[in-house]
Amino acid sequence: LRPRFSNIKVPQLIWSGDEELQKQIKQIEESEKINTSLPTSSIPLTSLSYETHSEAVYTKSLQIDISQLKINET
Repeated sequence: LRPRFSNIKVPQLIWSGDEELQKQIKQIEESEKINTSLPTSSIPLTSLSYETHSEAVYTKSLQIDISQLKINET
């Protein structure tokens, strides 16, 4: 789910002149309306996917023996 920033108010005078921005704002408002109308369980977790980077080190697979670390105590 996306975070909502409904408590932040931006003066409309700043944005009123840009047509492309107005289109984007309208799309955001429409998508937020759709998101709030959907039940939270409508998307099965199995349909969500992600890709991992081949050179990344993920904490779940990283094992460190902290007894071998040299820590300077001052």
